Amino acid sequence: MAIRISNLLSLDLLKGAKIIAGKNGLNNEIKRVTFNDCPFDSTLNSKLIRNGDLYINSFYIVKDSTEQLINFFKYYIENESAGVFIIDEYLKELPEEIISMANACNYPIILIDSNIPYAEIITAAISMVLFDQYDTIAERKINDILDPHITAEEMIETVKYFNIDFKAYYSAIFTKVNHHFLEKETLIRNDLKNMLNIDSYKYKNGLMAFFSYDHVKKYKLIVSQISNLISKYSSDYKIGVSNIFSDITEFNTCINQCMSAYSLYDIAYSNIIYYNTLNIYKILYPIKDKLFLKEYMLEILGPLTKYDENHKLDLIKTIAIYIKNDGNYKKTAHEMAQHENTIRYRISVAKKILNFEDNHFGFIEQVSIALKISKILNVK
Repeated sequence: MAIRISNLLSLDLLKGAKIIAGKNGLNNEIKRVTFNDCPFDSTLNSKLIRNGDLYINSFYIVKDSTEQLINFFKYYIENESAGVFIIDEYLKELPEEIISMANACNYPIILIDSNIPYAEIITAAISMVLFDQYDTIAERKINDILDPHITAEEMIETVKYFNIDFKAYYSAIFTKVNHHFLEKETLIRNDLKNMLNIDSYKYKNGLMAFFSYDHVKKYKLIVSQISNLISKYSSDYKIGVSNIFSDITEFNTCINQCMSAYSLYDIAYSNIIYYNTLNIYKILYPIKDKLFLKEYMLEILGPLTKYDENHKLDLIKTIAIYIKNDGNYKKTAHEMAQHENTIRYRISVAKKILNFEDNHFGFIEQVSIALKISKILNVK
């Protein structure tokens, strides 16, 4: 994923920055960052300037010459540089000709406070560019690990790239924050590294991280710490968590598990989805697009839905809560604010409709599977 002007502007360092032109070009990609405050020389500059360059400039050298100032911007735009950050020590505004030219070409011009050390801006921008290159390589490595034809030796060698301090056990997580992820991603990654010593990598528009530990008791503790850290930035997130592994040659399975767990985020009741709690979902989800799955669900839930429409008994809701409560009538009645006999009556009606009056376990099994399918298919 390329680093854009908008990504740089999301940093706390540049919170006070003012976009004075070219706001439609904030998606321009930054490939290099440079400080440029020398007299304009098109012959020399043609050898130095490149597509995607981001310039930081005070324009002190041309602050008294509108013509030379315009020449700078013409050259920046003609050579398809990413944009320019102007330190506002000498220039607080620009001629209308430059503003119009930048707007027409979607060329971002951003005014920044002279009290911000330009070296910090350069460092932050370069770090983001390098981080992006690092992530590109990491994503390629993860895809290599997931290649079904990879050998055990190749996998071990590829895993070395992630520089994991392997202890007795390891696991993986995959997470996404659903709102303003790009703005929060850097903060989350920094916290993971600085507070938990966990490196994370951009993957499939989310973050993947690997963690190792010396005792199985630390497994859920570390996951909880990761969740608490992410929750500081958003409550709208999900984390898919793999099982516990000890053999490095199973690293591909570990990655697949956390991705599979995350893929079921829309049916999860909590922010954390453990692969080892998915049970039958592991079987159902990969075949969710098969017609027979929907047909099975309709065979079971269809008659109950039709009965509910005519008699308003909330049979499906009652059964779902009844199964969740392990068949406990009292708990179900309490949760639904109904009399216990009402719950017993509804369950007996449902069994009769489905011809399971003499097969309690068959009733639970069949309806439970149908309800899980309805969740996967997002059927209300």
